[in-house]
Amino acid sequence: MSSKEIAKLTGKPVSNVHRDVRAMLDQLAVGDDSVLNHVCQVKDGRGYTKEYQLRRRETDILLTGYSVPLRAKVIDRWRDWKARSPSLS
Repeated sequence: MSSKEIAKLTGKPVSNVHRDVRAMLDQLAVGDDSVLNHVCQVKDGRGYTKEYQLRRRETDILLTGYSVPLRAKVIDRWRDWKARSPSLS
């Protein structure tokens, strides 16, 4: 799921979601960055982060710091995607 979609679903500014993603990745990467090689950081022409593409695990980890209603919105979206495409994980 993209950081832009997380921002839209939760009503948080995308810059705040990016801050939260960076903090989460820094904490998860302690000692072994290779476990996060799949996280995609999309940059614009100026080199600024446009969005992050997160897998389900990292999305769930990020959301555990958010409020229950915000977590529910994103979890419902994942379930909707999974119902339409069972190969998503």
